[in-house]
Amino acid sequence: METSASMSAFLVAARSVSALFGTDDFIHAYNAAVSEHVTAPPKAKAGSFRHLCILYHGSSTFKRLDVATQSWRRRALDAIAEKHGHKPVAQMEARHIRMLRDERDDRPGAANKRLKALKALFAWACEERPDIARQNPTLTVHKIPYASSGHHSWTPQEIEQYRERHSVGTNNFSSANRNRYRISASKCVSRTSGCR
Repeated sequence: METSASMSAFLVAARSVSALFGTDDFIHAYNAAVSEHVTAPPKAKAGSFRHLCILYHGSSTFKRLDVATQSWRRRALDAIAEKHGHKPVAQMEARHIRMLRDERDDRPGAANKRLKALKALFAWACEERPDIARQNPTLTVHKIPYASSGHHSWTPQEIEQYRERHSVGTNNFSSANRNRYRISASKCVSRTSGCR
């Protein structure tokens, strides 16, 4: 997507610059090289899904979200806009939202996250931009129910194998011991009563 295109443009540009890194000549040469490889994002027609996403991403509501939430919501909405960005928002109905959710039904968690992003987008749009989105088509659409088997707990043999592989002093060994300490410390009630 855009990220990989930006990265490849960066690599091509960095290879083609012969000036010393950090100098003004380097900056000018780098900018010239990048401008040859970077393309502008597609234009958004007013009232289209892509247009609504651009407005949402620029809103104060979106900017107040933490960076991680902004990131996954932007990825989810941009993935939809790749295929459906040209379509008018005013004509979107619940069946369209179900279809967008069900495009990822092979991965129910991803489908539900996509739906969550759409719900946030339309909740914002109905409140802040009713001229574009007069109704919220996500209201009657529900998450896909699914069950997860959880994570595998390591056996004593697997813990021993990990310790043999990662010697004392390595980051992995230190991290594993920190996690082990947190688990045992959380089982302690207090210093006076000891551990359970």
